[in-house]
Amino acid sequence: MREIKKSFWDFVVLSGSTVLVIPLMLVSEVIQARYLGVTNYGKVTLFYSAISLLFLVSISWLRMSLVRFGKEEMISEGHLRKSTSSYFILAFFSMAIGLVPFYLFREWILNFLEVKHPNALLIIVVGVCIQILKTYVLETLKAIRLIKLQTLLERLGIKLVIAFAVLFPVVFAFDWISVEYLIGVFLIADLSIVLVGLFFVKRKYIVPIQINWQQLRLILLFSIPLFFGAWSSYVVSYIDTYTINYYLTMEDVGIYSAAYKIFLTLKNFVGGITAISIPLIIALKTEGKQEIMSKYIKRIVPQGTFFAFLLVTIIIVGADAIFALVYGNEFAPSVVPFKILSSTLTFTMLSSLITGFFFAFDMTKTISILGVFWGVFNVVADLILVRYFNIIGPAIASFFIFSLGPVVLLIIISRKFEIKRYLSLFYGGLTVFVLVVNLLPIDYWMRMVLSIAIVVFAVLFSRQFNLFRKDDIEMFNNVSLPNAVRRILVKILSIMSIR
Repeated sequence: MREIKKSFWDFVVLSGSTVLVIPLMLVSEVIQARYLGVTNYGKVTLFYSAISLLFLVSISWLRMSLVRFGKEEMISEGHLRKSTSSYFILAFFSMAIGLVPFYLFREWILNFLEVKHPNALLIIVVGVCIQILKTYVLETLKAIRLIKLQTLLERLGIKLVIAFAVLFPVVFAFDWISVEYLIGVFLIADLSIVLVGLFFVKRKYIVPIQINWQQLRLILLFSIPLFFGAWSSYVVSYIDTYTINYYLTMEDVGIYSAAYKIFLTLKNFVGGITAISIPLIIALKTEGKQEIMSKYIKRIVPQGTFFAFLLVTIIIVGADAIFALVYGNEFAPSVVPFKILSSTLTFTMLSSLITGFFFAFDMTKTISILGVFWGVFNVVADLILVRYFNIIGPAIASFFIFSLGPVVLLIIISRKFEIKRYLSLFYGGLTVFVLVVNLLPIDYWMRMVLSIAIVVFAVLFSRQFNLFRKDDIEMFNNVSLPNAVRRILVKILSIMSIR
């Protein structure tokens, strides 16, 4: 199967692009934070949340339909004409509906977000239209198996444009860095991705347009549950910022945004595994590969969370140095929220590896119900905790959402496939221990020694309970691997496994 064969190189591009993105992001964030200051840094976050609000109504709930139905249409018919027409009909129709309440309550919404620009509503609408096109291009690239290109554009391309646009006025001493300038840069970066991505989508895949009302109906029924999930996703993403803005100050919004922005970049990296896992699982389901799917849950999922645990440990231990380098002392209060948020990345890896099963088996209603529950929980927790713990309160609330959610998803999928293997949760628990150690008021080097001790324990435990086995290499028989990489895998498995 082509999805399995090419999965290694997709992962290489995914990881490699992220390695390149991180320094670009750091440079960009350093300039933004130091030139804008804490208050204006928070304003940029709030303005972009307004674009996300309208985007939520018009398109985010339709995104997965392109992967789900577009992939099947591509496999069976060799084009995306029906999926394309259905997507744009539903997207622009729903945006038109969403504009009505947004326009009627525009003054209240913009005042709450402290957006003062006279053309704010027009900029928001333009931003949403660009988001509709960008989502279509990126998800279409997944469906037509150009995952490496999609990854490069989404991860590296956007950050490259932003970094260049932010560096340019600094290098040439132009006094351009402002809230308005950065919003414009973000929109231009998204538009550039649309133009480049469309160049690689063959014309025959989308034209002549075929309007198929049966396909449109199926996509609508598939996507409606995701609408409620999309709302909860928006709440989880921005309720922290809104709560801090309401109860505390714009300066606190900027401090929390600094922590959340770097966390979100890392979360998108880990969550980016879905670009590989979702198409792979959909293809396995379409071709009836039940045994491979079961083995994937038993072997690949725990191994993925183990490596995520190692990565997250490094991030948490190095968080103090990261923030001192990127933001300076002005943003020092961001460190603790960042550590709390980052500790959920092991659970994010778990979620990224298994989410594809919910879309492949049309279990979107389950995701939506859970999403609504977690959204309500997040609102209530934020309102309570922010009063007692200031900006740390929303981070704690997000910790519960981002960690408990994937646990529930794993339990549901394990029961569906009648698999009793919850080793992945062990590594999530160890990540929490690493977090607690690194929040203790003790010497930094002592925290590092204790963190290393937890990692050593994890490795020994993994060997004892057969996280890795020598015959695991058989899972990669159908994957296109360079000989050197295959030899390294064999060596790692022989070291990490007992049998």
